[in-house]
Amino acid sequence: MPTILTATFNPCIDVYTSIPSLIPQTKLRCTPPRTDPGGGGINVARAITKLGGEAICLYPAGGSTGKQLKRMLDAEGVLSVVVDIDGDTRENLIVTDITSGLQYQLNMPGPVLGETAITSLLSIIALQEGLQYMVVSGSLPPGMPGDIFGKLAAIAGKKNIRIIADTPGDALKKALQYGVYLIKPSIHELIAVAEKGGEEQSIETLAKALVD
Repeated sequence: MPTILTATFNPCIDVYTSIPSLIPQTKLRCTPPRTDPGGGGINVARAITKLGGEAICLYPAGGSTGKQLKRMLDAEGVLSVVVDIDGDTRENLIVTDITSGLQYQLNMPGPVLGETAITSLLSIIALQEGLQYMVVSGSLPPGMPGDIFGKLAAIAGKKNIRIIADTPGDALKKALQYGVYLIKPSIHELIAVAEKGGEEQSIETLAKALVD
C-alpha cells in the first residue's frame, strides 16, 4: 500500500512548442506540440513512479482535458484518484523562442472548485490508510479557501501524516501558519513570502524571516 499521497488541487496539461522567433502582431509557425501531465503533486507522483516507488495521486479533473490527463497518467502507471468537477482542466502553454533560447510559460488560472469538490478531496484524504506523507504541491485554484491547509493539518494530525508543502504566495504563508513538516520554496517564492526586496539577501536570512 502506498505511504505517500500527492495532492494537486490545480492540475493541468502542459503543452510545449517552439517558434523561430517571438515577433508581435504576426502569425507564428509553431513546431508540433508535445503534451505532458502537469501540476506539482502530479509531477511528484510521476517521479516516484519512475523511480520504482508508489504514490497515490489525488486531483480534481473535468472536461475532455481532464479525461486526457487521466489517460496520460494511466499510461505512465501512476496511481490516480480523481474527483470529477464541472469545469475543464486547464492547459498551460510553454513556448521556446529558438532564436533567443528564451522560454515563455503561459499558465492559465484553472477552473473554480466548488464546495462539493473540495469536500470530496478532503474526504478521500481522510479515508486513506497507512499514509506517512502528504505532498501538497502546485498552485491553488480559484475558489480554494485560505484555510485549506488548516483542514489538511487537522486530518494529518489525526492520522500522524507529515505534510510537505510546495506552493507559492499566500498559500505557502497559510501552510506555515497551520504547521507543516517541510516546505520547498524556490528562491523567488522565498523572497516573496519573506517580503524581502531582492535576491541579495542570503537564503538563511530569508528562511529565518519566513518562520519568525
